[in-house]
Amino acid sequence: AALADLLEDPSNQVRFSTAAALATMGRSQGIEFLFEALRNTDSILRANAVKFLTNVQQQSGAVESQLIAALSDEDPLSRAGAAQVLGQARVQSALSALLTATADKVADVRANAAIALGHIGGDQSRAQLEKLRHDSDATVSYYAEWALGQLGPS
Repeated sequence: AALADLLEDPSNQVRFSTAAALATMGRSQGIEFLFEALRNTDSILRANAVKFLTNVQQQSGAVESQLIAALSDEDPLSRAGAAQVLGQARVQSALSALLTATADKVADVRANAAIALGHIGGDQSRAQLEKLRHDSDATVSYYAEWALGQLGPS
């Protein structure tokens, strides 16, 4: 339990590094800490959560199912962050859930889902990204165009 005590450390770096170590070992305290940070209104804490969750996923795959489930979370910050992590970690099994997330009512979620699809690839993303090119939100349209560029010619 000594490692988990460091989740209370005053230093963000210590807390996040501890959470990532615990999460990589599959320990729920670390995973919960990182997912709480993903929903935080402080953008620095969210950015740290994305960075550390991406590392945990790439090293151990320990948070894959929670990330995919977070795409359906009621909190849009959680949905957007999960899409970002899934894309950066290039989680192939998230493709279907990310395609669904491109229809989210929140533009940030749609944009992050488009970016994730660009990172993960797959021709099945193309039709949905083509639709997003005409999204009412300019940022979503931009990233849909970018993602299509990542997929290359059809």
